[in-house]
Amino acid sequence: MAVSIGKCRLCLLDHQELQESHFIPAGIYGITRDAEASNPNPLLISPEMYVQTSRQVKDYLFCGDCERLLNDNGEQWMISQCFRSAEGRFPLRERLQGVDPFLSGKGSLGFNTANIRGIEHGKIIYYAMSVYWRAAIHWWRIGRQTITPINLGQYEEKIRRFLRKEEQLDSNVYLSVWLSGREIPNVISSVPTSHCVEGAGIMHRMNIPGIAFVLTIGRKVNDGVKQTCLIHVPGRPMFVSFHVDDELISNLISTVKTSRGAKERKE
Repeated sequence: MAVSIGKCRLCLLDHQELQESHFIPAGIYGITRDAEASNPNPLLISPEMYVQTSRQVKDYLFCGDCERLLNDNGEQWMISQCFRSAEGRFPLRERLQGVDPFLSGKGSLGFNTANIRGIEHGKIIYYAMSVYWRAAIHWWRIGRQTITPINLGQYEEKIRRFLRKEEQLDSNVYLSVWLSGREIPNVISSVPTSHCVEGAGIMHRMNIPGIAFVLTIGRKVNDGVKQTCLIHVPGRPMFVSFHVDDELISNLISTVKTSRGAKERKE
């Protein structure tokens, strides 16, 4: 594996052998690749572009120990639980089968998952926070395209310390997890994007196949958002919705329309 000497962005130690670190975990690229399509390469969505490419978004950022920390505490488990089109399975959603929802309506179901065997809430939270944090600390590039960082403000350092197992997540950090209700979800990943929502402040959203993660941060977050939080609500709520894929496609269309010089590239 290629390395470079420098300061690790996670543990902050100097003179480390930096690994070629991925923005989106390498395993997600494998899941979103369609070997039977004329262009099998994954489709990646960001605010600046949509691109179908064999290239992976990566750079020299983390030392070997921190790479293992990220991998062992969230990446591998999360990759195993999202929708896997090759197998026709959605392991995380399958764990909700037979569970009575506490909420039902408008194409969505809410489940309290605290006592459901096999759901590793800590790894879901760690994975999501690790990708959001990566999205904030670096100008990632894919080819000649640059992905604009999101802004986590004062919480960026707090999240870094959480990822290092040095402190708990701040009480003003709220994460909601939404699973696609479609029989066959869209096999698309998107990097974190930010949206201003009235009454809720800035929401950050990203997708892996079948799953949307929504992060809201701040002291003025409304009660409705707080009640969906996987981190702080004791019942560990998660949601299944048919709107997850619709919103992803809507974001794709918006990106295509508004990105400067946006065009589909096949590499």
